[in-house]
Amino acid sequence: MADAFAAIEPKLTWQIRPDAETQGDPFPKGHANATITGPEGLEIRHDVRIGVSLMAPRTQYPNHRHPAEEIYVVLSGGEWRQASHPWHEPGIGGLVYNPPNIVHAMRAAERPLLALWFLWIGSEAPRPARDPTDGHPREDE
Repeated sequence: MADAFAAIEPKLTWQIRPDAETQGDPFPKGHANATITGPEGLEIRHDVRIGVSLMAPRTQYPNHRHPAEEIYVVLSGGEWRQASHPWHEPGIGGLVYNPPNIVHAMRAAERPLLALWFLWIGSEAPRPARDPTDGHPREDE
């Protein structure tokens, strides 16, 4: 996976979150996102977005929510939180599943955080009955 990512990375357009300046330091200069597949990605699609997030050490991506469900593939150390649950570290190779509209955030500790993300944005988006990260029934809020 690292070799495949290294091959496409020079073609990616890295951007900061549009409202980054409102989030306070160090967030505006401490993160970047790039879309691999999606309306503005290397592969144009309107049913799914696949991208990557990179965060500098000691940077937190703010609480946010969106209607699309989302899965992260964790490529480095980092922590995730959903709703009012405690922060957890899934570990390299771990998965993080965010049901639709759940408040969630992520943060880097002493090292940068790198993660791939997948969002279903089409009206025919699949919605599994079970959480794909652990096989348990979904716990939508």
